[in-house]
Amino acid sequence: MEAGTDVEEEMAEASREVAHGTFWNLAGTFFSKILSFIYTIYIAHAVSQGDIGIFYLALGIVGLIGVWKDLGLPSALIRYIPYFESRGEHGKANSLLKYSYAVTVALGVVLTAIVWLLADPIGGLYGNAALPEALRLMSLYVLLDNILKIGSAYIQGKAEMKLGQVISNVSMLAKLVLTVLLFQVYGATVATLTAAFLGSMVVGIVISLPIVAGRMVTRTEHAGPGLARSEVLGEIMPFGIMLTILQTFNVITSSTDKVLLGYLAPQSVAVDLVAIYSFALTLGNNIIVFPAAVGGIFLPIISRMVGKQDLGGVRRQIGTSQRWILMITLPMAAVMVAFAGEMLTIFFGGAYSCGHFAMAVSIIGMIFMAFAYTVSLALAGMRLVKLELYIAAASGLMNVMLNILLIPAFGMEGAAVATAISLGTWGLLMMHYGKKMTGFESPASAYRLVAAGVITCLLIFALKPIVAFAAMQMPPVGEAEMQPYTSKVAYLFLLGIVSLAAFAAFGVLAIALKCFELDDLMVSRKIFRRFEIPNWIESLGERIILVGIKK
Repeated sequence: MEAGTDVEEEMAEASREVAHGTFWNLAGTFFSKILSFIYTIYIAHAVSQGDIGIFYLALGIVGLIGVWKDLGLPSALIRYIPYFESRGEHGKANSLLKYSYAVTVALGVVLTAIVWLLADPIGGLYGNAALPEALRLMSLYVLLDNILKIGSAYIQGKAEMKLGQVISNVSMLAKLVLTVLLFQVYGATVATLTAAFLGSMVVGIVISLPIVAGRMVTRTEHAGPGLARSEVLGEIMPFGIMLTILQTFNVITSSTDKVLLGYLAPQSVAVDLVAIYSFALTLGNNIIVFPAAVGGIFLPIISRMVGKQDLGGVRRQIGTSQRWILMITLPMAAVMVAFAGEMLTIFFGGAYSCGHFAMAVSIIGMIFMAFAYTVSLALAGMRLVKLELYIAAASGLMNVMLNILLIPAFGMEGAAVATAISLGTWGLLMMHYGKKMTGFESPASAYRLVAAGVITCLLIFALKPIVAFAAMQMPPVGEAEMQPYTSKVAYLFLLGIVSLAAFAAFGVLAIALKCFELDDLMVSRKIFRRFEIPNWIESLGERIILVGIKK
């Protein structure tokens, strides 16, 4: 009886830890996204399009060169630190941490030197005289990112999610503050933009190092023996290298489009296109926040069921989380696709509005990814790293080939289509192997949700002339010099109304098409009770969901 009580208490404690960590992850991510968005808007208006293009091009090139910069050791830390410490093997945890710092710092120095030496040849390859200096400045990114990642991974491995988010957000805030200060003192250039970017990483490192040192168990009688060489070479390194190979293809998918766009587009417009394309994708990538948030909630549940070999429960949770991701993502995606040009103009200026097609297409590609996202969580929970590697390799290589094929003919629109197709390929392969490995098939309700999203998007496109007419009828507010800003605020207000209408229309369609399941009713009850929603609202919500459940 006591053993059963102990297990229940352990499970309750684990649930509280998951809930606590999830809350801080979501809160931290939300705050970080706000800071990042403010930063992006600021540099879009302060820095010339050409300089922004060089900055992002240099970052993409350095990212590709440094793809093997950490040998997967940060990911290994996240896995092995809690494993060793749960067994009281603190000496092994300390050894792994020290080994990770030593290896990644050494690799960072070597790769920084390589980027520095290759800066001139790469600049000649692109035919851009300003690129070598940007690459030399950006070369320090490899070393600084390695040091910062090890500290962050150690803190995450200790399950201190709140602390990890604090460090991340302080670093993000430092980037914004340093950028403003350097622009005011030295002007808005590639050099000051890069210096602020790297300076924020230094801030993160300065904060994280003493925290990491303070959490190490250093007393010999408590720490125990360190790692044996056989453990490092036989288990930890192979695991890290496998994750590095997987990371390589993910970096190819995320960076190749910008690098090839800068190389294959006409030299006279290449860096401008990179700038426009980068900001279009930055705005569109905000859609990923919703799948990541829902995934953060469901991943512990799915992982626990995988550990119990409860594949029936895994399939059930995948289906539920897939529907919730689509319900949250699709209405906002529909608004962003329909008003892509207007949103780029409002946030970044009219010079970036021509990226509307690239933004819309990238969002469609991310919807494919969102559809399969929780399937990937299940495969990750089953530790099918090789399978993830094959899928990432297929989508990454397809991305490269399609970019080479489409960019010369269609420019950044071709790059966006190539990336969207590669994301779609990733999603289809995940769904295929998800069915093969877990027996999961997306329920019909998920496809009906997609249909509701498509109809919602068409309705919003139909509303665009009305929104444009309403915007023209709004009287100017404030002094003449402030009117361009107040008009943007007014248009954002209209977009807010459109977004509410989109969610309402999508909700009505979801109910009419019977897109809900009984599991959704149970999840909604937990949400209502977690946030202490009044009983009458909970009752109304349940009745609405029941109407949307297919009998």
